[in-house]
Amino acid sequence: MSPRQPHPSHGRMLRRAGLIAAMAAAGVIATALPASAHAGFSSYAGFSYQPNPLGSSTSPYEPGTRYTLVVRAAVETTQPYNGSDDTDVRIDINVPTGWTDPACGSAMLQVNNSGTGFTNQPGAAVVGWACQVLTVGSNKVIRFSGPQVSSPATKADSAQFFSFQVTTPSPSTKTTYSGAGSTQGFIVDQTYASGANSHWYPDANYPGTAPDGTTRNELATGLVRTVAATHVPGAPTVTAAPRAGKTLITWTTPTGGLPITSTTVTLTGGASPIVATITPSWIAAHGNQVLITGLNPDTTYSATVRATNSLGVGTASTPVTVTPRVVPTKPLNPTLGATTATTASVMWTTPTSNGGSAITGYTIRVYTLAGGSTPVKTFNTSQTNYSMTGLTTGANYTVKVVAVNAAGTSPESSGVRFRLHL
Repeated sequence: MSPRQPHPSHGRMLRRAGLIAAMAAAGVIATALPASAHAGFSSYAGFSYQPNPLGSSTSPYEPGTRYTLVVRAAVETTQPYNGSDDTDVRIDINVPTGWTDPACGSAMLQVNNSGTGFTNQPGAAVVGWACQVLTVGSNKVIRFSGPQVSSPATKADSAQFFSFQVTTPSPSTKTTYSGAGSTQGFIVDQTYASGANSHWYPDANYPGTAPDGTTRNELATGLVRTVAATHVPGAPTVTAAPRAGKTLITWTTPTGGLPITSTTVTLTGGASPIVATITPSWIAAHGNQVLITGLNPDTTYSATVRATNSLGVGTASTPVTVTPRVVPTKPLNPTLGATTATTASVMWTTPTSNGGSAITGYTIRVYTLAGGSTPVKTFNTSQTNYSMTGLTTGANYTVKVVAVNAAGTSPESSGVRFRLHL
């Protein structure tokens, strides 16, 4: 389809639409560039931008992975600014077949200053814009619509970036979604307040259908995306939280683009390895986590997780270590016993839980009522009672007790207040 002549009210060049993408889990933003430098979206190291128009010079997207994509649909302004002509009022993003579960994001300002390395970057969300996901034929269309910007506003006041989320396909081989061959690519239709339209398509073999009244119908290779082939699952990221004689293992969903058929959690360090096989139904009910019980609180274990899909066993996670013990709960029921002019006895009961490790002792902390959070005296004992000495006659005190085990110190018990008399 050959380009049409520009509308008379647009006697100037309009910027091309480009597509950038960000993987939220990794915090990395990938940016695609249209062929023309006029419409280019520059890379900026401060934002970790990585161009991926064709996947030839940078890593393609992971298959079956949720990404946030950002369409840049900018406008070229006249001088003086003509809000009627230059304002975006509707952006339609046609999602290729195979890219699933599109969801709306935000319409955003464009920022270009020293903070962005003088490159065009998405800025704050613009109030008044709405978004909906429509079904048009066999494709999903993400439609943003909003008000025009009125004069004397400037270009900086117009929405020019439009974000949404989508899940990549899971191709058996690395595939470039340009519209060439059997693939489809993203198509963007841009409507201005003047009524003029721009239709941007990713490949000459996939021009799409320009809406009636389209004034600019052009190639924008920045809409091309490349997705890696499906593969065995990648290494998940694992955490191990200690409990009393237990540990809670959690992990991130690994990449791979195919359904996970099983996940194996392995703990080593004890007399023999502990292996737990986690099914997809367990994960559907409980998430990516499992509580491993019956552990020795004095043993440090190493935990790894690896997943399996139909292509095979994936890469094991980096091992994390955990010692399955925690600090005790606080001592209970502190009570004041006999007192003299300079001594006082205190007693208490053992904590509800020792945290999985034997309590090795107690510390009695003595505070003055006006002395703040620092104890004026401390006493240590292995018993559940103690006679405190060296106190001051007539002073007002508060006593609190903590329990100690191999994991550390418990929270303080409730306080006992008293005053020593002659």
